[in-house]
Amino acid sequence: MAVRRNVNRGAMARLPQPCYNLRGFGSRWLDEMDAAFRDYAGYAATVLTLAGGTDYCLAILRDRENRPSRATWFIWAAANLLLTASYFAAGASQSGWMAAALSVECVVIAGLTIPFGVGGWNRRDLVCMAGAAASGAVWLLSGNAGIALCAFLAVDFFGAFATLDKSWREPESEPVRPWVLTVLACVANMATVDWATDSVFVLLFPAYMLVVNGTELALLFRRPAAA
Repeated sequence: MAVRRNVNRGAMARLPQPCYNLRGFGSRWLDEMDAAFRDYAGYAATVLTLAGGTDYCLAILRDRENRPSRATWFIWAAANLLLTASYFAAGASQSGWMAAALSVECVVIAGLTIPFGVGGWNRRDLVCMAGAAASGAVWLLSGNAGIALCAFLAVDFFGAFATLDKSWREPESEPVRPWVLTVLACVANMATVDWATDSVFVLLFPAYMLVVNGTELALLFRRPAAA
C-alpha cells in the first residue's frame, strides 16, 4: 500500500495561490511515485528471494556436490522466524516481506539439510545455538523491538559464519546461481527503504543482508586457499 509523506500545509499556505497548487500537485505526485517504486522493489525482492531459495533446493536435490551447512540453516530458520516478527514490530512495511520470504525459505532448506547437508554439533555449532537461546531470552524479556532486532542480526551472523567458513574452504560445495539471485534480492530490498522516514532499525536488516550475502557470493568465485 502506498505511503504518503505529511505535507507542511502552514508553509504552503504562505505561497502565492498558483504556486501553491503547482507545488502541492507535484509533491503528492512525487510522493506517490516514490511509494509505488518502493512497493515494486519490495515485490521484486520477495520474488527474487523465493526464486533463489527454490533454485537452492533444486540444486541440493540435483547435485550431491552441493552440501549445505546444517548449523547455518537451522539457526537461520529459527532466527528468521523471530526476526520477521521483530522487524515488522520495528515499523517495516515493504521491506519486511523479504524477511517473511526468508523465513519460509530457511525452514524448507533446513529440512533438506537433514539428509543432504553437512556438519554436526561441534563447538562452533554449540556456540551459535547458545547465542540463539540468549537472543530468544532478550526478545522475551526486553520488550523492545529494536534491541531484539539487533540481537537476532547477531545470531543470524553466527549461522552465516558456518557457511562462510565452508565456502572459504570448499567453494564448490555451494551452488552459485541461488546466491546471485539472493544478492539481487538484497539490492532490490535496499530500494524499499524510505530514507526520509524509516528508522535505523528498519535499515539494518536490508543492509546486513546485502553485506553477508555479497560476501558469500564473492567467496564462491575464489579458489580454496593453498594448504
